[in-house]
Amino acid sequence: MRSHPSANINNLWITDTLLHNLDRAREITDSIRADLDHAEHVQELSIRECRLHEDVLDDMKQRLRSTSRISFHYACLEADYQRSIDQYIAAKVSMSDAHADIRELFRNLGGASRTERAAEDEYLDHLDQIERRRDDGARRLAEEAEQLAADAIWRRERQARHRRRASSRRRERDWFISQQAEDEADERRQDEKTRQREEGARRLAEEACRLEEEEEEAQRQEAHHQAEHEAQEQRERRRRQRSESFRGKVPNFASRRPATGPAQATAASTSAATFFAAAEKAFANYAAMTAFPEPPAIPCYKCQAGAQQRALQGCEHNIRSTFSSLSAAKLKLWRAKFHPDRFCAIADLKLREECKRKAQEVFVVLSEMISSAGK
Repeated sequence: MRSHPSANINNLWITDTLLHNLDRAREITDSIRADLDHAEHVQELSIRECRLHEDVLDDMKQRLRSTSRISFHYACLEADYQRSIDQYIAAKVSMSDAHADIRELFRNLGGASRTERAAEDEYLDHLDQIERRRDDGARRLAEEAEQLAADAIWRRERQARHRRRASSRRRERDWFISQQAEDEADERRQDEKTRQREEGARRLAEEACRLEEEEEEAQRQEAHHQAEHEAQEQRERRRRQRSESFRGKVPNFASRRPATGPAQATAASTSAATFFAAAEKAFANYAAMTAFPEPPAIPCYKCQAGAQQRALQGCEHNIRSTFSSLSAAKLKLWRAKFHPDRFCAIADLKLREECKRKAQEVFVVLSEMISSAGK
């Protein structure tokens, strides 16, 4: 149990009172000692004055003896002598009073010393009481601290039990969650395997379709080559027949060249305008594209047939002829539209790859035209 605050306040007030009384007694003692010092100083002055008067009296006696013959001077000296005697007597009386004051001051000093000793004894007794009370308070505080420590240990043990129980419940919950996660992972793996099997089956089906299409394309090309070969043989037979019929005549090879006049230029410009309109319409939505908008292809005698494998029907010169009337800024716009990455939105894989190859050829030619225009 802790001490009451009012008792502590009372003890402090008593202590302050005792200290104040002790200080007051010390002040009185100091004042008495100062008065005693003053009295001793006054006594010393009185003694000095008496000695001075004695010296004056001796001087007067010598002067009286030396001037005994002169009555007038003798009377004056006798009056001075009488005054000196009176002053000496007054000094004696003052010294007696000073001695009495000194004795009174000594008595007061003794009383003040006794009062100071009594105040010190009372102060020491009060300090002993405060010390005993402090020891009692410290003992009670130690008991309370031990009790609080015991309570803290009990609370820590209870919290440890609660934590163990919570940890056990948490482990059970984590195990249950991990089991659920494993089950979900197994389901996802099964779904992934199923999806992979379906994807593999779809790819196999697509590969089979592609192989069938390639086989059909190979058959068509073979039939086409066979038909061309037969047509070539027929043309060769007709040529031999004509050569045998017109032996000796000079053939006119100029008649075999195609006409190059305003009609052909007008047809080329019309084809370019149609191409630009179709390309604008197709490039409005790449994902919905069903066919690649190819530049118009016309017979070109600058490129030899079969000299290079192209994805487009027209050659490089056809592409340059189609875009030659555009400025450099418009060429850059059309080059951006023919960028191969733009055709990745096409869903059909075969059409997408075909469009990307054709777009790559147009993109390369347009880049060369832009570089040449910049120079």
